[in-house]
Amino acid sequence: HTPGMRFVIAEGGKGGLGNKAFKTSTHQTPREAEPGGEYECKRLRLELKLMADVGLLGKPNAGKSTLLCRVSKATPKIAPYPFTTLRPHLGIAEVGAAQAGARPRRLVVADMPGLIENAHLGAGMGIRFLRHVERTRVLLHVLEPHPTDETEIIANYKAIRAALKGYDKAGNETALSKKPEVVVISKSDILEPGAEAALVKKVQKATKAKKVFVMSAATGEGVREVLEECWRVCDTDKKAELQAAEDKVDVLAASGWDAKAADTRAPAKLAKQREQREVNKTIKSMKTAAVKNEAAAPAKKLKRGLGKNKQKKTTKASIKKYVPKK
Repeated sequence: HTPGMRFVIAEGGKGGLGNKAFKTSTHQTPREAEPGGEYECKRLRLELKLMADVGLLGKPNAGKSTLLCRVSKATPKIAPYPFTTLRPHLGIAEVGAAQAGARPRRLVVADMPGLIENAHLGAGMGIRFLRHVERTRVLLHVLEPHPTDETEIIANYKAIRAALKGYDKAGNETALSKKPEVVVISKSDILEPGAEAALVKKVQKATKAKKVFVMSAATGEGVREVLEECWRVCDTDKKAELQAAEDKVDVLAASGWDAKAADTRAPAKLAKQREQREVNKTIKSMKTAAVKNEAAAPAKKLKRGLGKNKQKKTTKASIKKYVPKK
């Protein structure tokens, strides 16, 4: 399914006539109504997926929750042990206006529980939370320079990418592994002097990213540059999506498609609805005629019982008392 798509989950039955259809001049408050036709009844389980611009991915204790606290007013749990984030958290990051007087720019950021190796096979928290980043425009991959579990930074990156590919192979609609990705090395405040450049070069070679960012969520160093890059990627994606929609409309217009005249409903259903409208219209006209005849009957009966001479003397008041009040 695509965003904005509409479809019928359960078919409703034909609507019966309500009490308004039985209202007449002598029956002002009808209590009767007709039952509707047969309908479908289903028990459904609906799941709301989070909608965000940026999705935070990474190993446990990579600094994702700390970053969310730095850029927004969200308050996820932060602790020096893995899997402190047990459910997704949302925060709104203020990027700031591009120029003086312009509208402020905001990004909705989603923090996901940490992923570990073989997460797509059920290890750790699994990958069930990844469905919440299906609607994000960019994935912000946070890498810890010196992992607390004594793993290696490149191996951690490959493990997360393997989890994304495993999620795609599970038959999900959105290919997370093909989404735009921004790679950032966190906790730059604990890096040794002179080690940053070599680490960036190493990560950039392994990830094949055009640029690898370095930041510290604890001190705020480099956070603004990361947000600016996320905004740039999101803005580019929005423009591409809008252009694709415009191109689709142009193609349909060139083929003679009329948006106002087009109707996605099935012809059989339309014919059924037209038939029902005609039936309702006929019933209504018959009831209206019956009411008029009922109101005119006493007056006609009075006229038939009088002679020609007496008819002339008949006043409106004498006829009016036989006619029901409206």
